[in-house]
Amino acid sequence: MRKTIVIFLVLVLFSCKSKNNGENYSDYVKVDSTVAKEKKATWKKVKRVDNDCEPSVGGDYYVLTSHRSMIDYGEDFLIFMPNSELRFIRNSIFATKGYKFKSQDLMEYFSNESWYCAKYDNVDSLITETERENISFINQLEKTNNIDTLNKFDYFLKLFEKKYTSIPMYFQKYYFGNKQFDNCCFADKLVKQNKNFATIIYFTYPCPPPGHVEANVVICTVDSNGNIIDNEYIGESYEILDKSKIKYTKIELHETADESFRLDTIDVYYYEIDEKGIITEISK
Repeated sequence: MRKTIVIFLVLVLFSCKSKNNGENYSDYVKVDSTVAKEKKATWKKVKRVDNDCEPSVGGDYYVLTSHRSMIDYGEDFLIFMPNSELRFIRNSIFATKGYKFKSQDLMEYFSNESWYCAKYDNVDSLITETERENISFINQLEKTNNIDTLNKFDYFLKLFEKKYTSIPMYFQKYYFGNKQFDNCCFADKLVKQNKNFATIIYFTYPCPPPGHVEANVVICTVDSNGNIIDNEYIGESYEILDKSKIKYTKIELHETADESFRLDTIDVYYYEIDEKGIITEISK
């Protein structure tokens, strides 16, 4: 009789622990091993569920959606992103906490990531306030986002009318090929534009920036469909000489004997943009 009571209590406690607390933000709950076994490839990925493992911080979108409020990036940062991708962005937060997905596509997507460790049926207690706000923000955007309301390329070019504007994720991914989102991109200047292409200059920083860091500056030519025609990495000390020529001065910071610092010019480079948008280094 005592043995029966103990077993009953254990089952009740386990059942209570597995219940979701009602924060219905994610598309997944407990992994059903029976379903997973039906697809051997998937089962090989999720069989580590019962292992004693801790999920690592990582993923294409986690660095964006977890460490800072999405509002910090600007309300248009996720404009034009397809709803299917917004769903992955939202669920990346839960994935890094070790949540077990019910949706097969989410399970397969995150199981391909080396950092993903499916461990918990409920991670509500692990979600920070910032993450919770970002989840709600993205969830709302999935209901209202309409990628067909604006001309995307015209919108993209208008970003360069105001310096240091955060470039939305859509353009970073589909125009610049920034797949991992380990950098944040900011608009700087529109150098040259015609009906076929635009040559722009933008800054990239590690995202989120670990204190003061030097920016990478990129000259980039894209066509109206967002395809990169050409690009060139330069330093911060540049000057636009005209609509087709850019001067880049390479400098280095040196410490002097009195422990002060000086900037030394190492070299000077010139780049020219031709009528096809190709960026070429030229002599003075």
